[in-house]
Amino acid sequence: MQEEVLEWVERYKVIAILRGIAPDMCGRVVEALYEGGIRLAEITYDAAKPETWQGTADTIGCIEKEFAGKLMTGAGTVLTQEQVEMTAAAGGRFIISPDVNGEVIALTRERGLVSIPGAATASEAMAAHRAGAHFVKLFPARELGPGYLKAMKGPLGQIRFMAVGGIGAENIAEYLAAGAAGAGVGGSLTSPELVREGRWDEITRRARQLAEAAGV
Repeated sequence: MQEEVLEWVERYKVIAILRGIAPDMCGRVVEALYEGGIRLAEITYDAAKPETWQGTADTIGCIEKEFAGKLMTGAGTVLTQEQVEMTAAAGGRFIISPDVNGEVIALTRERGLVSIPGAATASEAMAAHRAGAHFVKLFPARELGPGYLKAMKGPLGQIRFMAVGGIGAENIAEYLAAGAAGAGVGGSLTSPELVREGRWDEITRRARQLAEAAGV
């Protein structure tokens, strides 16, 4: 399963981040994203509300089943082994974290999921790579800039980086040109405001614009 996910990330490049969206709305959002060419979606856990974690995992499972063979779903803001287990049980495909946690990375791989921990420095990126991460999430990418990513790729060419944080249609090409394998995109694509207003066509338009900018 890991190889298939790796191929999809390399091919489709964009992981849409769904944060702060009610579980019962996630399916509709993903449908709009799919219509715009997005093939990977991240549903984030809320670290401050453990009571919502099972609902998040259930949402991941429902979307994975509904879009089976058409779109892959994983979990974001994964900080604990418990969240990894919940995601794996639900059928999620990948685990994305804001930090480098060796136990989380090891369990992710053990459960057959793709590991994408977050890092901002060469030391953190190498720690993630040595622990078995498949990709390393460079965060916050906009603040660090494409030049920073290019500089990191010089000595760390063996690491596949995902640019996350402030990425959109207007700058994703710069990060891909600097060496990113792909990018995670949240607010500019799936803002809660668009969801509240039911502007599905606008989400699809933005998704299509982003996919085209990424060369998908």
